Amino acid sequence: MAKAVIEVCPGGDPEFVQALLAVYRHLDLADQFEALLDCAVRWSGAGCGVGLGAAEDRRAFVPLSGTIPPEDPRFKAFNPIDPVRVRGWLPQGAQLFEGLGPFRASVGEWPDGGPAWSLILPVLSLDDRWGGVLLLLLDEKPAADLLPRLERLLEMIRPAVGHALQHLAMRELVIKDDTASCFNRRHFEEFLPEELSRASRFRAPVSLIFLDMDNLKEVNSAFGHAMGSRTLYEVSVRIRAKIRKFDKLF
Repeated sequence: MAKAVIEVCPGGDPEFVQALLAVYRHLDLADQFEALLDCAVRWSGAGCGVGLGAAEDRRAFVPLSGTIPPEDPRFKAFNPIDPVRVRGWLPQGAQLFEGLGPFRASVGEWPDGGPAWSLILPVLSLDDRWGGVLLLLLDEKPAADLLPRLERLLEMIRPAVGHALQHLAMRELVIKDDTASCFNRRHFEEFLPEELSRASRFRAPVSLIFLDMDNLKEVNSAFGHAMGSRTLYEVSVRIRAKIRKFDKLF
């Protein structure tokens, strides 16, 4: 990888080479976002930067990395975010995952009305699967050479993003229950201690709801296990349609 990067950037931009190597060093998408955001904030001088990726249930954007600590009130403006709302930040007619220039931000929760300028940049794989977006918030219009440099970086990391997405897909096979279309017990036992620790740190309440299905055994006996599995799936779909984007069903 190092040789390939040097050949693409002959002689020239050590900072750019280091940014590429920092991303390719990681297989985890969140770590890649952290490396990306670090260089993007340094290059742009942004007062704030956030890397947004899909939540586990694919129904919302959540921060994968950022320069805003969770205890900062502004953090709530980005966690979680409905994809429709992200599109609302864009200029009229712009598409989210195309190369975008600067635009006026409209983050309603921002205490002072929002930053003067913002950049939304797509993070894509070679086959155009998206890993998420980088959002940079600036106090003034960015330099003319910034956007081409960032777009070049994002173009060159597409293979790394693809590898991270494949790694993520393999992990989902381990933590998802295909029958019920929700997370399995293994993931619950990993997730619960983390969630309790987070709730304790921020002094926030956390709730658990236990559900049981009556007469599932009778469904299996009368109609077969395939219908019992279908029943589990339908119940799961209905529950997921009613819970909040950041709630999890196991």
